[in-house]
Amino acid sequence: MKSKFEVIINDRIAADIQETVDYYYKITKSHSVGHDFVKSAKKKTNSLAKDALLFAVRYKDIRCARIGIYPYMIHYTVDQDNKTVKVEAIINSYKNPEKHWIK
Repeated sequence: MKSKFEVIINDRIAADIQETVDYYYKITKSHSVGHDFVKSAKKKTNSLAKDALLFAVRYKDIRCARIGIYPYMIHYTVDQDNKTVKVEAIINSYKNPEKHWIK
């Protein structure tokens, strides 16, 4: 049976998502790609409540889950004792997380 976790979202996530939506609007001149990105990010974030342990630790205690077809990863930690997942950042997979986000 899979564990059920409470997902806690860092305050900076809204800014990470808005930055990505703005980028997609800038290159496509359409809101549809940004809207789809937001839906995909929410779906993946919500899935971490049951699937958090499916993704390997990538660095320090941070796990990463890819957001659908997009080159973005949700960076998060898991506290198994308290049954929580803390979403720390959403970062383009082409960027070095240590340069673009410091835990």
